[in-house]
Amino acid sequence: TASVNYPLVTRDGQHVVFSSPVGNQQLLLREPMAGGTATPVSDQPVGVLGFSDVSPDGRSIAIFFSPQWVLCDFPACQDRKPITLYGNRPRWTPDGRALGYVLDTNIWLQPTGGGPPRQVTQFTDGRAIGNFAWSPDGQHLVVSRATFSSDIVLFKGLKGKATKTN
Repeated sequence: TASVNYPLVTRDGQHVVFSSPVGNQQLLLREPMAGGTATPVSDQPVGVLGFSDVSPDGRSIAIFFSPQWVLCDFPACQDRKPITLYGNRPRWTPDGRALGYVLDTNIWLQPTGGGPPRQVTQFTDGRAIGNFAWSPDGQHLVVSRATFSSDIVLFKGLKGKATKTN
């Protein structure tokens, strides 16, 4: 069984989009929710985190084709327009006019029509962002953040097998 990375359902509920290893490369695929065969969005490889969700109108997707992010038509990804994103994990805003992305420990917005990026959050405590999402009306932003530890724990003298209890 091949691994599936970062699956998402298109807003119309018709497809699931995900990255998965195909042969010796990671591809972006789409599969009908009703079942069927997964088909590549592009035959160009992507990284595991190399795409965002499909735009709210279902016509575009942002994909990282090394060395840059591009906006392309969905599902064919033939008309490609480079876009500058200084971070990763882009997500469309509900109105489809910008992509939010993670840069260091904050969320930024890059308008898809051009112009400078704008910082949305002002976190200063150094905690990493796990994920983020907008409410459907675009009025609220949810951000998961974490603190990572570099502690190493050594367990000694463990005996016997672990057993499952109900």
